[in-house]
Amino acid sequence: MIGVSYIITTYHRNELLLKAIDSVIEERILPSELIIIDDCGTKPVEIPTDLQNRFDNNIHLIRNAQNKGVIEARNVGIAAAKYDYILFLDDDDVSFPNRSKDLLPYIKEKNYAFVAGKCQMHSRQTTEIIPRTTHRDLTPLSYLRIFPHINGIIFQKSKLVELGGLDNRVPHLGEHITLQRLLLRGEKGLQTDHVVARFESIDDGLTAKVLNNNKMRDEFIAFFDALMPDVQNTKYEETYLKIKKFAATTDTPTVDDYLDFVTSILQNRD
Repeated sequence: MIGVSYIITTYHRNELLLKAIDSVIEERILPSELIIIDDCGTKPVEIPTDLQNRFDNNIHLIRNAQNKGVIEARNVGIAAAKYDYILFLDDDDVSFPNRSKDLLPYIKEKNYAFVAGKCQMHSRQTTEIIPRTTHRDLTPLSYLRIFPHINGIIFQKSKLVELGGLDNRVPHLGEHITLQRLLLRGEKGLQTDHVVARFESIDDGLTAKVLNNNKMRDEFIAFFDALMPDVQNTKYEETYLKIKKFAATTDTPTVDDYLDFVTSILQNRD
């Protein structure tokens, strides 16, 4: 069914969730629905009547019986979604009013499996726009340099369903494995210059836990291990193995270390 299913997963952050919901209401286009996945928080989520009314009573709340983690909670939302296009939002972030309006036309007119915008990344010191790239069609190799944020990506639901949902083998990088697999299967992806959402940097949450425990190396190795079945005996295999070796032989790579290395070896290649 033509329309947009907005999906927000939440866990123990009800006050922030209300801000996220409000931002989706500001951007929503018709027809659409908003699906809230409460990932078994200790304090059940309640949607105020005024927010329900502003969304024409099309906010649907699903409470998981047990905590599934963010990727599987998003997959619960995918399974419940009734529309053809999906936009995710983390409960502690906000979308901008232009997100749907700017991203949806690309995916509808040219049959992209996904279209990515850019996001404002806020830290305690700075605000940065990521990914640091320009408008372009994506290939498996060009995607390795950008890593767009989940809040800035619109998906064709059917393409996610064909893959069995978002990949949960490496939760911190699950959406990126999913997008890589789509491109490796020959699907089309697009990175645009539209800035469509805002999120906080790595000061807390899953990314911070990975970095603080010096686990980023393990995450990158697992990322490429998950993709190896898809790249074996393809023109991409040698490059993927080279990048994996870099991750395996670097003590504590950060995301920037990884992106700098990938960019250096992919110059003039695609």
